[in-house]
Amino acid sequence: MMTPQVSVIMPAFNTGRWIRQAIQSALDQTLTEVEILVVDDGSTDDTVAVVEGIRDERVRLLRQPENRGLSAARNVALDHAQGTWAAILDSDDWFARRDRLATLVALGAAHNADLVADDLYLVEDGKDCAWAMMLGRKALHLREPTWVDLPLFVKYDLGPIKPLVRVAFLRERGIRYDETLPITQDWRFHMECLLSGARLILSPEPDYAYRMRPGSLSRSVLAVLDEVETNLRRYLGDERVAAHPEVVALLQEKLAEVRSNRRYYRVMAPLKERNLARALAAAIRTPDFPWLFALRVANIVDYRVRRRLVKLSLPG
Repeated sequence: MMTPQVSVIMPAFNTGRWIRQAIQSALDQTLTEVEILVVDDGSTDDTVAVVEGIRDERVRLLRQPENRGLSAARNVALDHAQGTWAAILDSDDWFARRDRLATLVALGAAHNADLVADDLYLVEDGKDCAWAMMLGRKALHLREPTWVDLPLFVKYDLGPIKPLVRVAFLRERGIRYDETLPITQDWRFHMECLLSGARLILSPEPDYAYRMRPGSLSRSVLAVLDEVETNLRRYLGDERVAAHPEVVALLQEKLAEVRSNRRYYRVMAPLKERNLARALAAAIRTPDFPWLFALRVANIVDYRVRRRLVKLSLPG
């Protein structure tokens, strides 16, 4: 087998229904010097059988005897990576274009970048079209590849990007995914890269398809907000961040948003569960809830309309 240019990092837990498409999208890349490192994280469905049924020497299956979480699975794959670049691909997503890896490797090489990423299509499970693109939802409108520094990353909350990362950069600096974070590990990982001097370039082209499926994040919104706040408070107390006043101010703004969102969802979470008694009790404890709701009406309507009506064609 040839020495790979790219090691595709693919953790998998009970994704037998989708993983074949993910792996095939990596095998079909025009850049053929790839290895696909699938780390099965204790699946109880047919995930392992599907992977074992793919006859291509570029696919390597690594098995964990028990479920240890996304971060641990990614770290195992990174430990085994032989490529110059590591490409993150979740096992229920797929590369939307056949030349994605070739394009990003060329972009990274041309600019001597440590991380190189692109936009994401947001696709509901079962649909053959996207309803939005990530950068557009974040109101970040780029016309050309753009360097992403700490302020830009924090301001636009670019944690969801799925970059190619130079493996040597990670190993030289000892950067790994935080295995204590079950939800926001990507944001923490990218922050550590940037704080360690990484050069991150972002392409406006949407070449990655992110599948949105019910239950893919089996945790409450309040749990997500708790973890986000933990991250924000950690970096507000980090001496490396203190050297960047603009970043400190942005983190403080994000922390205020999280606290506002927590007050809002403290009422909305039980309401969505049709627990009216809990919702009413929470509303009484949250006197500014009507104002918080009013602030979000336009975004709620826009979100629901887009998911129903917008149909963005995916590359063939």
